Amino acid sequence: MEWHRILITGASSGLGWALAVELARPGVELFLSGRDQERLSQLAHLVQERGAAAHTCVSDLSTVSGRQQLIDVIEREVPDLLINSAGVGSYGLFVDTELERSEQIIQVNVMALMAITYAWSRALISRSKSGKVIFVSSSAALLPCPGMAAYAASKAFLNSFAEALRFELKDRGIAVLTVCPGYFTTNFQRRASGRSLVDPSSPAAFRVARQVVRVIEKEGVCVLRPWRWLLTLRWLFPHSIVMNYIRRRSLRLLHH
Repeated sequence: MEWHRILITGASSGLGWALAVELARPGVELFLSGRDQERLSQLAHLVQERGAAAHTCVSDLSTVSGRQQLIDVIEREVPDLLINSAGVGSYGLFVDTELERSEQIIQVNVMALMAITYAWSRALISRSKSGKVIFVSSSAALLPCPGMAAYAASKAFLNSFAEALRFELKDRGIAVLTVCPGYFTTNFQRRASGRSLVDPSSPAAFRVARQVVRVIEKEGVCVLRPWRWLLTLRWLFPHSIVMNYIRRRSLRLLHH
């Protein structure tokens, strides 16, 4: 199916930026949401050069007012493809991290995602339109992650929530796909470790974006290569060994 009206959250950086570029083509209208007006404007210009129409919505999804700004756009424009790519994370032990940071992770990765998906689904249903939502999850959803406890928990929630919605919405003409990329270099890691941002995206993010585009017509949960081995990791080694390995890796990333 061809998607012509596409809303991407988290578009001002990382995978969201790369997805916008990969999906831009003549006949496509992109609605780009993020926190950085300057970068959204750059992205809009870039996708327009590829023949797509572009609209920007600056919104901080960690706040109720920011979510409402985006919901207003959704209810007015009713895109047929929603890509929930916005997400934040943090490296470090839970008790050594400011509680407000963990709360922000839940606000963006859980609360905002639910509010946006709720408004979008109801807007489609009220107009008897079909559509699709893609949830950008993470391989971190497959196992608890000491050193990224709140982030991994938020992605585990996302996987469960999305799979339940897939069966709730299929008779309403709405398809659901959850993609789980693994670790790849982008501004997510810099932000999670408290460092300043660099380029809006990265070659690794574009490689992942192309994988997402290739599976865009699928439904259910799709763990992207080469991270499918995580599905069997928990069965191959004792739980304590796996948890300690993840903890060491997360704390190394904090200082990388």
